[in-house]
Amino acid sequence: MKLTLKTIFTFWIVLMTFQSYSQSQIQLINPPNEFGFCGSTFKVYCDGTVDIDYASNVKRVKVFIGGTELLDFPEDGPINYDPFNTSELNDPFGNPLDLSVLGNIWIQVYTPCGIGELNIRDAVDRICVPVEGGCGATFEPDCENGAVIVNLPLDVTRYKVFIPGGTVLDFPDDAPIIYGGFSTAQFITIQPGENYWVQIYCRDGSVTNFSLRDLLSEYCSEYSNYRGIIPYQVYENEFNQSIRGGDDIEINSPIGYSKTIQQERLDRVNVFPNPAKELVNVSMPFSTTGYSIEVLNINGQILNQHVSQGGNLELDIENLVSGIYVIKIQSIDGLFHHAEKLKVIK
Repeated sequence: MKLTLKTIFTFWIVLMTFQSYSQSQIQLINPPNEFGFCGSTFKVYCDGTVDIDYASNVKRVKVFIGGTELLDFPEDGPINYDPFNTSELNDPFGNPLDLSVLGNIWIQVYTPCGIGELNIRDAVDRICVPVEGGCGATFEPDCENGAVIVNLPLDVTRYKVFIPGGTVLDFPDDAPIIYGGFSTAQFITIQPGENYWVQIYCRDGSVTNFSLRDLLSEYCSEYSNYRGIIPYQVYENEFNQSIRGGDDIEINSPIGYSKTIQQERLDRVNVFPNPAKELVNVSMPFSTTGYSIEVLNINGQILNQHVSQGGNLELDIENLVSGIYVIKIQSIDGLFHHAEKLKVIK
């Protein structure tokens, strides 16, 4: 074949076109879970949802289940260049798109840099591994249940759980340490913004402070706006005040909090006497929606359950044996959550 200038130019155009749409994997740009490609970013959560922010240079987007094309933009609709979460999308039948139940999902974005591919299942498997919390203890987010899977090795000699409102559960003083794996769902459901802390004491003398809220906010989309309100390292005597008020703490104020609905109600909650023997009083502000009050043992089992509109509620605890219990108070409107440690002495 005779190579003319026109032939060479045509070949160069074809080659450049091929290179501009060569396929490549979208890379991790901000550990642990933010990926990027040609200006677009994808933040993957353990619940299978993705925060997507397409750059203006994206010309086409395809979504696949395995090898089957599910969606094609802009043919199936305009490309959304505003930041969004995949939970806001609908499937071709008009139902909310749930990537967590669809198996092997991957996204293709067509850009001047080429075709970027992100396999969501592989990304979730990559980022959603247990997080090290000191002397071999691990913490794994459970987004669906608002909980954390905890695994404690024998090198843990003590651990404390700091609950919003000032309650501290201290193991082994309050109960034996649970070694091996367990879920915090046995005791609590962590609401977005509530700052539960765990303090791990190791046999080598080291102490690690670990925020369960920060773990969930890193890996669970529902919790993603609440990370880092309180610094990791704070002194133990600051814990009660720094976690007081849950999601009402002011940003950049380690031991400050704002007077919102949560804090106003918390200031007026009182559990007395404590320690108690036969009766305990729970005093709460009045609420039009009412409260759910539960008495739990240290294993998270509900022993007593009551409903109150507020005021003073007298609880009969005569049938409880000596030990540590938790009184859990939640408003029916979901605006208030509180837990108080109760010591029963017979």
